[in-house]
Amino acid sequence: MQRGLMLIKPCIAAIVVLFFVSPAISQREANVWYFGNHAGFDFNNGDPIPLDNGALETRGVSAVANHPKTGALLFYTDAENVWDREHRIMPNGTDLLGGGATQSALIVPVPRADGSFYLFTLCRDASSFHANLYYHVIDMELNNGLGDVAETRKNRFLLTNLTGKLTAVPHSNGRDFWLITHEYGTDVFYISLINEDGLSSFNAQAIGPRHYPVDSSNRDVWDFFDFGRGYLKFSPDGKRLASAINATRFDQGLNLFDFDAESGLISNYRSLDIEGGRSFGLSFSSDNTKLYVSTSTSGDVLLDAIVQYDLGYETVEEINNSRIGLFTGNPFDNIDFDGQRGGSANFALQLGPDGRIYSGDNWVAGLREKNHDLVVINQPNEKGFDASPRLVRFAFNKAEAGPLLPNFIESTFNGLSPRDNPNVPCEVFDNFSIFPNPTNRLIQVDVAEECFSPYRLEIYNAQGIMMNKAIVTNPMSDEIDLGRLADGLYLIILEPLAPNDGPRFPRRVIQKIIKV
Repeated sequence: MQRGLMLIKPCIAAIVVLFFVSPAISQREANVWYFGNHAGFDFNNGDPIPLDNGALETRGVSAVANHPKTGALLFYTDAENVWDREHRIMPNGTDLLGGGATQSALIVPVPRADGSFYLFTLCRDASSFHANLYYHVIDMELNNGLGDVAETRKNRFLLTNLTGKLTAVPHSNGRDFWLITHEYGTDVFYISLINEDGLSSFNAQAIGPRHYPVDSSNRDVWDFFDFGRGYLKFSPDGKRLASAINATRFDQGLNLFDFDAESGLISNYRSLDIEGGRSFGLSFSSDNTKLYVSTSTSGDVLLDAIVQYDLGYETVEEINNSRIGLFTGNPFDNIDFDGQRGGSANFALQLGPDGRIYSGDNWVAGLREKNHDLVVINQPNEKGFDASPRLVRFAFNKAEAGPLLPNFIESTFNGLSPRDNPNVPCEVFDNFSIFPNPTNRLIQVDVAEECFSPYRLEIYNAQGIMMNKAIVTNPMSDEIDLGRLADGLYLIILEPLAPNDGPRFPRRVIQKIIKV
């Protein structure tokens, strides 16, 4: 089985990177993202504008700091290097001890010190299963306002023998932060309070499953690596904590806790059912009622790529019963997922400042020339298929997304409500509709005029047999008669005749339709 994240370059020395955000979190501190190979998003005008001017070249996680009031870029990192807003390496911004871990980087402003940031990095050695935690300090008042990594406060060691988990959450006082990571091989969380005096000593809390195989016999070396992988994330309101353990043959790979932001106490451990598979990426909805998990196969177990849990229920049994895969059997998405369930590559899930959830580069899109196709969950506060997952192509040009995205403090996204009708460019191809759906006979395809170019239409049954085809030369197609077809699920594929003809109708689109 392919292990997707092992493509991430391990750290030369074992280290953990953490980024600290300032106490008062606004909702502009996550407006610019950089990730993958030179790719990024700018959310400052609402919808994400694809960027291709970043300096990153990574399949691992990144972290980005933006101005809390304007949303302008300040700096970003891959846990080994720090670039300023002009995409140049900061003074002392190289040779950071970081990388090779799931959440190698996190940025948090120093409480009551405007313009100063803690940068913490997790670094995993290529030959070991665990990571070390270090911190660095960024001073944005130096280097003519472009920032500088403080030479005497760089690569400062904090902890050893950690998993790849690293996150932070605001204290209930609105000024300080809690920094949280997890020990490798045990059930211990380490928690430190960040305030104007610095970092407190780490408090060890033992709760939840051991991050180590229950039965270490008949395990290959990959299994031991996997117990160190997977995300740790807070709900945006800071009241819940979710942990993913990306391990095979392990029935406690997805865990949910309560958190007290005043005392820093983790409690109420619940193990969620991941159906025998493996969990990796995590994201809560902005209203804190849903948990989304990216999954991958474990042995013969095949899973949907992203599953949703409804946290509005009180018991763990009810939460487990609410679990639903977003793609399999969904007649309203544009993802050809039936018949090819399961995948082995891991990818991140990240809330955006528009209230939507974005995936990293993923196996859902299938084979393609460039990594430009991401899953976007348009309405993550809604239940089941109403969450509106779509496979979206972004115009990153020569840049490409990687499987992981920036690691943010989630409180910046608390309470956001996605717009019902986003103003998306044609590259984000939601500008078409097939109606009526379901249908008992006739359908039409309507493409927005500004996005239209002639296309080939093909209709396939569930066995992959082509049942109809046509060339469409107008934004509103002629009526297509499905009357002779048996009732059931069909796939409609729209293929542009001139895929390189500018931004219009830029990619293959797959839509499900039900004949009744």
